[in-house]
Amino acid sequence: MPKKTVKPPADSDSIKPKHPGGRPSTYNLERGIKICRVISTHTIPLQKMCDTYDFFPKHKCSIHEWRLDYPEFAALYAEAKRHQADLLAEEIAEISDNSTRDLIETEKGWVANAAKVQRDRLRVDTRKWIACKLLPKVYGDKTQDSNSSLGQNIQIIAEAMEALKEKHAKDY
Repeated sequence: MPKKTVKPPADSDSIKPKHPGGRPSTYNLERGIKICRVISTHTIPLQKMCDTYDFFPKHKCSIHEWRLDYPEFAALYAEAKRHQADLLAEEIAEISDNSTRDLIETEKGWVANAAKVQRDRLRVDTRKWIACKLLPKVYGDKTQDSNSSLGQNIQIIAEAMEALKEKHAKDY
């Protein structure tokens, strides 16, 4: 059988650009602002927001894709999450201060409701962890920077060695 040869088009203008495929994005700045306002004022999970509010996309993946595709949305989203961290801190205080149902009445009298106490501890720890990840400078553990403390230690040792050299020089 003879081979078929394919001729290239005469001019490059006749080549159509490939369609990117998939559905077009439903993002616009007004919608992004509205979504970020809800994120900044609620602490419920993102997918639950998508299920609850009709102006949210159907799935949280769309929001994550918008963060990658639209820098202005990424900035709005980051600011909304910072506000959300503050809400989580307020919830921690509310959970900790709420002592209702901490004691239950049994035939032996009032006893600690261990299940509620454990659940509240989990709720507080989860919110602390999320707030720490969202705003580590505000809600993170206050540890010394190892590089700065190392530099300070080297400086102290150098000064001590200099003082010893001077003392040694005076003695001899």
